[in-house]
Amino acid sequence: HILDLDMRMYWHGQHVLHSRYKDAQDVYSLVTTDTIVKQPLPYTLFDMNASEICPGESVDFSNNSVDYDTVLWDFGDGTTSTDINPTHIFNQSGTYQINLHITETSTGQTADLQQTLTVNPLPASSVSSSNTFPACFGETVTLTADASGMNYLWSTGETSQRIDVGNAGTFWVQITDPNTNCQTTSDDVIISFYPQIDDTIIFDQSNQTLHAVQDNATYQWLDCNDNYAPILGETSQYFSPSDSGMYAVEVIQNDCNIISNCIDVTINSIADDYLTEIIKIYPNPVSNQLIINHKTPIQIALIDIKGRIFCVFNYNDTQTRAIDMSAYAKGIYIARVRVFDNLNKVHWLNYKIIKK
Repeated sequence: HILDLDMRMYWHGQHVLHSRYKDAQDVYSLVTTDTIVKQPLPYTLFDMNASEICPGESVDFSNNSVDYDTVLWDFGDGTTSTDINPTHIFNQSGTYQINLHITETSTGQTADLQQTLTVNPLPASSVSSSNTFPACFGETVTLTADASGMNYLWSTGETSQRIDVGNAGTFWVQITDPNTNCQTTSDDVIISFYPQIDDTIIFDQSNQTLHAVQDNATYQWLDCNDNYAPILGETSQYFSPSDSGMYAVEVIQNDCNIISNCIDVTINSIADDYLTEIIKIYPNPVSNQLIINHKTPIQIALIDIKGRIFCVFNYNDTQTRAIDMSAYAKGIYIARVRVFDNLNKVHWLNYKIIKK
């Protein structure tokens, strides 16, 4: 029999071959020794410790080639190395052809070998939010990892694709592709909230005025008895209702809104036709002179919607008078009148005066 001995993996030079042979009777011959001279013939062979990795990971290359004295690695990403056994980091996903080129310089012979390396992509690390920040106090913020079909681990310990957050803080999610085990971590999502809007309203019985406690906001007063219908023109922090009823206010600040509880208001009103006839106040709206026509002694005070008293007059006679309001700022005022009816019972009457 003729035996073919593959010498490609042997370095060039002399090699001693010891052999013996067995005859038909299963008897071995004596050992014979031969010297074989291997001529230089570059042969390329290398191993990688991984054929699939994730971006940012490294690969160790082991050069098992023979009959060479120089090497050149080409990693397929535009970088090379002349190390015998290099380690290389791949930062971008893709398919790379790794080429090892060896040279035996005495003969000028060369050899090459290529292997394929796959760098799997990282999952998308972006996170979407249901809100912009700061969010309104009391709102629930939903955070959603944009990559679907992954494994998730949020900073809260939750493992779903989306989470609901009701408190301020810093949140992130670790996202792992179950098929490749490639893992990424999102940027921090910093959740903040505007301060709570104060929905307190106060009724000042002395000037028959409702006051929204929250400053520096936008206001809309509502009629609770009319299915919370907005009251036309009542958009001030203060509101002087003309009738008894249930009232609330919607307070808007930083695009956040809250509606207060309804408050029961009782407005002192004229009890009979006698009072409606003995006091006339006009014109309303007024630009200059506010006419007071009274047929009984009265006390009258002008109060702005913040409860500040501008003037108080005591008229113990019966005649027509004028109050000069030309210098008053435009806005809403309350003319608060104390009067006695024909039964000598005291009444406090409130007239809403519009200064234009």
